[in-house]
Amino acid sequence: WLATTSVDGGVKIWNADTGEVVQTLGGHQNGVRHATFSSDGCTLLTAARDCTAKIWNALTGEPIEVLRGHTNAVYKAVFSDDGLMVLTASNDGTARLWYVLTGECIKIFAPHDDGVISAIFARDGSILTASVDRTARVWDLQTAECVQVLKRPRGEVIVAVFSTRQSLNLALYTLQEGTAKLWNIATQQCIQTFKGHRAYITAATLSRDCSQLLTASWDRSVKLWPVQAFRKTRKPAMTFLGHSNGVVSAEFSVDMTKIVTAASDGAAKIWDAQSGDCLRTIKGQGAVVNHATFSPT
Repeated sequence: WLATTSVDGGVKIWNADTGEVVQTLGGHQNGVRHATFSSDGCTLLTAARDCTAKIWNALTGEPIEVLRGHTNAVYKAVFSDDGLMVLTASNDGTARLWYVLTGECIKIFAPHDDGVISAIFARDGSILTASVDRTARVWDLQTAECVQVLKRPRGEVIVAVFSTRQSLNLALYTLQEGTAKLWNIATQQCIQTFKGHRAYITAATLSRDCSQLLTASWDRSVKLWPVQAFRKTRKPAMTFLGHSNGVVSAEFSVDMTKIVTAASDGAAKIWDAQSGDCLRTIKGQGAVVNHATFSPT
């Protein structure tokens, strides 16, 4: 399965092999920014500009829970590994932790000086956030206190935060000309530079084995990069071309054999990760596609 979200508030679940719509989820009042499946693929979590995140039964399309409390657009929402909690990131400058079963907000991670574009559960048990205020922050999960901050100067835009198998907490920043820099938050050191895009990078994903980085850009391309600590500057291993407008998301399938991209041209595309061939173009969302993601099952 594949889920897509759009600026008109629509969410659709597709059969990735046939391109047919399996479920259409209605209920958000404004553009949906992000979607992610639970580890068993049975539940879908969405984040929207209507200040809510919603949990859905992916099999029936029925809503299960609405997470209310943010005062501005919710940019991202993710499940904890055990599926019992949800972490949200919002333009209200906070990240929030919720119980899935009750919909109760149990922790607020604040403040950032501007909107929070991403929040994730780190492998060391902490919380990582990325903000429009150009900071990446590490938070203690129990106390909700900020314990580390990485801030870059004006002209650098934070794209994403990652947590590696070695429990390294990383932040990716982009420059206007398309160069990206990967920083170790704890040491405040740039560990790798990626040169190849011709415009701002809009999204980035680190592979499950942390060996590859996938970046999407306003230059209409997606690039796949090797991540190797002993090489400071990298060139892309592969470039995926085919969208007619800026690409806003790119993700791996669980087995890393496929890549799915979403763009402001109104299409999502599925690619072969080895050959770079476009396997399928999915249209029918009806508006700009904000995000596309594979089911893990």
